Amino acid sequence: MAGSRGNGEGSIYQRSSDGRWLGVLTFGYGPNGKLLRKTVSAKTRAEVVKKLKLLQRQFDDGIPLPDATLTVAQLFNSWYEDVLRHQVAPSASTNYKRIFDHHIIPTLGRKRVANLSAADVDRLISQKLDSGLSVSTVQRIRFVFAQAIDQGIRWGSVTRNVARLSRAPKAVRSEGRTLTPEEARILLATLKGHRHEVLYSLMLSAGMRRGEALGLKWQDYDAA
Repeated sequence: MAGSRGNGEGSIYQRSSDGRWLGVLTFGYGPNGKLLRKTVSAKTRAEVVKKLKLLQRQFDDGIPLPDATLTVAQLFNSWYEDVLRHQVAPSASTNYKRIFDHHIIPTLGRKRVANLSAADVDRLISQKLDSGLSVSTVQRIRFVFAQAIDQGIRWGSVTRNVARLSRAPKAVRSEGRTLTPEEARILLATLKGHRHEVLYSLMLSAGMRRGEALGLKWQDYDAA
């Protein structure tokens, strides 16, 4: 479909290959003489109009416009070189870089940040857990990813942090094993005469944890 232009809308057209609507706004020329423009897309024309109006408002207010070409790898490398190295200890910045180089860039490094979704991050988290990494390590990967995108937001290169919108991995608590009545009788018989016999008898009969039993004082007992 041919392009159309409403009042203050920029150029809007529908792509014939997939039916999506696209909008283009121009903002003059850059220092190199190249025309500055931003392109947005959506399923409907109305959505494109909203996005173009938001871009125009940001430009009029002097707010940096999102960089639609910026990749995940480029964002992290800029953050590392220009900010991170000067804000944290060398060991910490090296650890951040190792996490990004080994766990994020190989999978999502070429992805444009503007096209990155929470589903992409959730999928990465799932893959890392399935590979055998501990929950704490995967939580660290998500944390570093979110920190990098936060920097992109501060620079105006991206508008939202999809890493923070993703679901943080949580450790699954395993149920503790309990003794059967027969196993409890065997244990008490084995402990007969042991100096902690009374302690274990109390824990078994009252269902107390070790810390609770060891924390008891004489005033906690009912002499009656």
